[in-house]
Amino acid sequence: MKNKIHKNIFAAIVAMVIALFATPQKAQAQDLYFGGVEVTQSNCNDLIAAFKNHFTQVGIFGGEYCKASGKVTFDFATNTLTLDNANITLNLNPGSLDGVVFNSSRDVLRVNLIGNNVINSGTAAFHQARRNGGADPSMTFAGTGTLTINNRGGNRSRYAAINIYVDGKMYVQCKELKVHTNFGTAIGALYGYESNGRSTLSIGSNAALIAKGRAGSIAKLNNFSMGSGYKFHTPSGARWDSRESAVCDGSGNVITDEVICAPKDWHPSTGIDNPIVNTPLTPSPKCGTYTLQGIRLTTEFSRLPRGVYIVDGKKVIKK
Repeated sequence: MKNKIHKNIFAAIVAMVIALFATPQKAQAQDLYFGGVEVTQSNCNDLIAAFKNHFTQVGIFGGEYCKASGKVTFDFATNTLTLDNANITLNLNPGSLDGVVFNSSRDVLRVNLIGNNVINSGTAAFHQARRNGGADPSMTFAGTGTLTINNRGGNRSRYAAINIYVDGKMYVQCKELKVHTNFGTAIGALYGYESNGRSTLSIGSNAALIAKGRAGSIAKLNNFSMGSGYKFHTPSGARWDSRESAVCDGSGNVITDEVICAPKDWHPSTGIDNPIVNTPLTPSPKCGTYTLQGIRLTTEFSRLPRGVYIVDGKKVIKK
């Protein structure tokens, strides 16, 4: 009996040792990096701290080119990267992978936005790659918040501010995504681009996309789609041109000015939370109706032109 027990214990130990050595050393590697810091199970709940620790050791955190605040986390179960009022600056090495803020080789990446988020990048704010043998990668920007990307890039940068993989898909479903770059392409499959018919940008779910890039605002893509009820608000005459693989003007020139694609009834954000819209209020004798410059108005609210007013001490949008 004792021999049998000893044999079972020995077999269990052998099995454990085999399993231990059979497990790859990089079992925690998840194909997602934040400023060169690998995202793992041990740091995923506080990526701002991981970012800070890494660049503090390098000796540049807190300076003009490298800082971060807010909250950034990653959920491995849902492949979700959450930016919660995050403000990140990483302006290192334009044109190289060293300066990419978020570098992903995951088949699926969901970016959940909470509050107002800002990324100041020297090269790509998001660089979508493809793991060996993996499926065409997809990246979705979702959530109730906004993200503004300010990319200083460079004339020789190999990457767009949001660099989509040559076979990649990008979906915009958040409240607002704004991408501006000084020299390069704002959104596109710039690095290693080939016209193979699969890179895609799709906008929907009441989202607003704003892009501007000196080398092309939305360019170097194979496919573009937007939800029903959407339109290009600016510039006038903007349209998707499959021949140029870009958003172009009426003459077929790639647009480098600001492009806004959003629902037809979309209006620029004013920073007013929960505004009163088209409410025919009667000004009280005490407060009244004023312009934002402080000029009191005597015209009834219902007859005023569209705009933003102060009515009885509250900001009001009239459409």
